[in-house]
Amino acid sequence: NTQSMKGVSKRNNQLSTKDIISTYSLGRQSYGAQELAQQHKRKIHPKKEVVYNKICANSPQGTLIVSRYSEIPPATLLHETEIEMRQDVFDYKSTSAVDKRPVIDWWVNFADTDLFIAYWGRLFAQDEIQVAEHPSLGHLKEAMRSPNSKILPLTIQNEKCTPVLIRNIERKGSIAVDVNVAEGRPQGLYGNAFARASDIAIEKATTVISPPTITHMISMAAPRGGSGTYTQAQIQTIYKTAYTSFRAAVAEGELAVNDEKTGDHQPYVVIHTGNWGCGAFGGNLSLMALLQCLAARTAGVDKLVYHTFNKIGSDGFQKGLKELTQLEQSGFSVDQILEACANNSKFIWGTSDGN
Repeated sequence: NTQSMKGVSKRNNQLSTKDIISTYSLGRQSYGAQELAQQHKRKIHPKKEVVYNKICANSPQGTLIVSRYSEIPPATLLHETEIEMRQDVFDYKSTSAVDKRPVIDWWVNFADTDLFIAYWGRLFAQDEIQVAEHPSLGHLKEAMRSPNSKILPLTIQNEKCTPVLIRNIERKGSIAVDVNVAEGRPQGLYGNAFARASDIAIEKATTVISPPTITHMISMAAPRGGSGTYTQAQIQTIYKTAYTSFRAAVAEGELAVNDEKTGDHQPYVVIHTGNWGCGAFGGNLSLMALLQCLAARTAGVDKLVYHTFNKIGSDGFQKGLKELTQLEQSGFSVDQILEACANNSKFIWGTSDGN
């Protein structure tokens, strides 16, 4: 399930990391996790209180570093990106060091336009699960809504992508959402099933992580609710969103290495993603996989780990990657690949999964 897609052996983006940050960063702000918890908390759904109370016995620690980016013009050359498919969900395990280079793992948050929009409510899809397991994110959202925030909690503004990247988040718990009759979750806990479950079932499904692990997160919003075949404009929006998010992650990874004084080595940047925009937003599994793989290559990502969740997701991913590989082997440029996607009648919008 691992494929190294051959391109040039070094990052080849037209803009340097310094240029990316100085030109396209919309702001950067640091937040003490302990202060966030003390000063920025709102009432959340009683079922989510069960999780919060179990995993937050100890005060959060560390400093979150938050940045937000405007749309970055895509590069046209292809980086040698290793692409690995895993039929699973996010496990937040760190990647081992590669060639003595410091590794930066990023995990994609399948965001709404309004960052962490429903973290406090009854729903429990990917966005809300991430906040529940990383409780500082809920506090961060409230802080970003305050007048003192330098960064707006928006991943899209004026119809352009503005992804938000967050470093150094404590993951204080893990919540099992699979079906388990013996543990009291006959329908699992994903989506709308969470609010219907008993407090006891939710408490059993929640495992405290002690000491907490550290997560770096990319919040990027996919387009929603299309129908029929994809338009050229929709495909461009998806690609530019993924490219901007991934290129910002490469830049922030390099910045993190400098911050931590781990040497002058370029970090080995790993991005973990999956069926982005394919649940409630009804995106096409194969197209979203193809465009994310292409964006990873042009953005200079060293490794893309694609977590497909189940066999349906795996089949969709494999079809998308096969299509991309064929187009590249035919000598298509990036623009030609995007045009071919718009002309491909197989790329049809799906329907929302209701979660």
